[in-house]
Amino acid sequence: MKELSTNIKIQRILLIIILIAISFVCFSIMNNKYDRLARYEYADPTNSDIIEERLTDAEIDFLIQQKIKPDQFLPYIDIEGFNVKNTLYYEACNDLQPTTLESIVSFSNQYRETIDYLDFVNYITYYTYNQLEEFYNGAYTYVENVSLINDPTKHVYDIAGNKTLYKYTPANLVEITNLIMPSASSIPNEKIMVHVDVIEPLSNMLAAMEQEFEHTAGGLIATTGYISYASQIPLYEAALVSFGADGFNKYEDYPGQNPAQYGYMIEFTIAGLDPTTISENEQVLWLKRNACAYGFELPYSSENTINNDKVEQPLTILYTGIIEEPKAEDVQDTDSEEDNSES
Repeated sequence: MKELSTNIKIQRILLIIILIAISFVCFSIMNNKYDRLARYEYADPTNSDIIEERLTDAEIDFLIQQKIKPDQFLPYIDIEGFNVKNTLYYEACNDLQPTTLESIVSFSNQYRETIDYLDFVNYITYYTYNQLEEFYNGAYTYVENVSLINDPTKHVYDIAGNKTLYKYTPANLVEITNLIMPSASSIPNEKIMVHVDVIEPLSNMLAAMEQEFEHTAGGLIATTGYISYASQIPLYEAALVSFGADGFNKYEDYPGQNPAQYGYMIEFTIAGLDPTTISENEQVLWLKRNACAYGFELPYSSENTINNDKVEQPLTILYTGIIEEPKAEDVQDTDSEEDNSES
């Protein structure tokens, strides 16, 4: 009986060993035949081999989760430094600023952790690769802890102190030539340019002024429009020398923070204008009342509370596109006219 019992135990142990061995063999066979791309809907005979060969299970899972198609990442798969998780960055670069695939992979890998995807797309839409590399390598030294304005097309004229346009250049700039109005650039080697959207309302406003004052363009002469980052630097430095670190910003802005860089601002002068009586000038008073009817406002006028830290510049206008009714003459002007008529 004892012999029988021992034999049965041995047989049971052998059976268990055999079952374990069979299970191991079956698992190995299943593992070898497992299709890692079974859940990847875009896999086909033309791409399966290279995807299986080059990507890990985790990377294939990423493709599946993000629904990334082969034509989005395969062009970059042989480029040194390729990372499948940066595919959307590569694709955005190739769509918005095409260059060599090596440059795209290198640039995207460098800034992938620094810039989130939505900001990245905006930045490469409006800034060049060189500008971005300069900025993130510390080339902008005027303001600490500053960041780029990620969508400069939403133009404003009150740029926050921690934001900059850096070297952004707007699209669709056109020159204000003497065919549009008399012009004499006050900035050396820089033409007077504005965004194309400004030209028609500007022409309409000048036509009204010409009729009112019987002078070409109402007597106005354009002196500045769009001001590039490079041209802002000497303006800032001149104001700094003249008015000091605590006073320059009443006259100029830090480079990259001048709203004229958006291309919607124009500064005029008038021949023979006496600066001491500029507030009483007829053209200045006309602009204060009527510029709003053509979509312009006077950002540095005494009535504007947003930019009241700047000295008054009544011959600077900004195109906003917001049309308003002309403003009534103020009481002082009306009283003055009545006094003159009585005398």
